[in-house]
Amino acid sequence: MGTHEIFRLASHLKPKIVHYISTLSVFPMEDELPLLPIEESDQLDFDKLLITGYAQSKWVSEKMALLARSRGLCVNIYRLGRITGHSQTGAWNTEDLVCRMIKGCIQLGMAPMIATKIDLTPVDYTCDALINISMQKEGLGKTYHLIHPNPISFNKLIDYLNFCGYPIEQVSYAKWSKALLVTAQKGTANALHPLLDLFSPSNEKNITENHSPLFLAENTEKMLSGSKIHCATAEELLPVYINYLKKIGYLPN
Repeated sequence: MGTHEIFRLASHLKPKIVHYISTLSVFPMEDELPLLPIEESDQLDFDKLLITGYAQSKWVSEKMALLARSRGLCVNIYRLGRITGHSQTGAWNTEDLVCRMIKGCIQLGMAPMIATKIDLTPVDYTCDALINISMQKEGLGKTYHLIHPNPISFNKLIDYLNFCGYPIEQVSYAKWSKALLVTAQKGTANALHPLLDLFSPSNEKNITENHSPLFLAENTEKMLSGSKIHCATAEELLPVYINYLKKIGYLPN
């Protein structure tokens, strides 16, 4: 209802521009969805495939934004991917899934072999891009995907951790999931214990197969062309991130 009130305020008396922060989660990641490229202008027609409360609520909110836009209100929609640490300092929310996955696999000494790609979009790039786009009059009333142009594969991430001196064996998902459960039963600390339900054996197919569609960002690229805003590559980001996580004691040196 908060979103509803924002649009009520924006349409009261003098119309006001609304910059709405959405998420790529308004599109399902399930295998029922054809793995076709998703453009920023694509319609939200897959609501019945959204299974989490977060995705469902964001879908409803974005539909409100699109309805307000169709009725004449100027609305910018920014769909965010996975926001990660600062590209220069490495500062990162260690409660994030990727942080927990890195630490949990190091603690366990093993990682699952999965086809998933990880969107490492630095927080500073996300903020700079969003602000830059929002200040351009010719960019008003459109939808933007703020994502990393070249996501890294999970397996390459594990390769880099091995390169950093963390011995991690890549095994089948079933073996890894069972080992993680055993550590929880024994009371051995692991950063992934709060997410055990996510990594249950029954969820193997969703975890091991890459069902993430390809998101295009033509509007974003067009608006940022000519600017100095640059999204650091995964190869540039990983050393910064690992050094930061070591520095704060989250990862062992």
